[in-house]
Amino acid sequence: MCCVFRNADAAQFLAMKTHSASLGLSGVKRIIATGGASQNAAILQVLSDVFQVRVFVIPSSDQSASVGAALRAMHGVRCAQAGGFVPFIQRSNGSSASGSSSPANLVLAAVPAPNNEAIVA
Repeated sequence: MCCVFRNADAAQFLAMKTHSASLGLSGVKRIIATGGASQNAAILQVLSDVFQVRVFVIPSSDQSASVGAALRAMHGVRCAQAGGFVPFIQRSNGSSASGSSSPANLVLAAVPAPNNEAIVA
């Protein structure tokens, strides 16, 4: 039964990856997972394997979906103010955020497993 769910998750994430690429959004460097699924290590691992990037979560799980929505809204406002797409990791002051200086206190939850790339690609 576990493999069926893993395959369903992989199919969903592959569809997301394909859709993102069709919108011109490629070169994902990391993923910030929020909401209920962000508490499931197996789902996060599949997500990491499909996109071949590190996946981070917000340690406080009580309102992580709301925090995720707020981060996306903030990103939308920044894009609107700039008149076009602004990379999510770019701060409003123009500097880039990296690992520890990210928009929220993030915790590394999954890293891509090299052996799984061929399975989900």
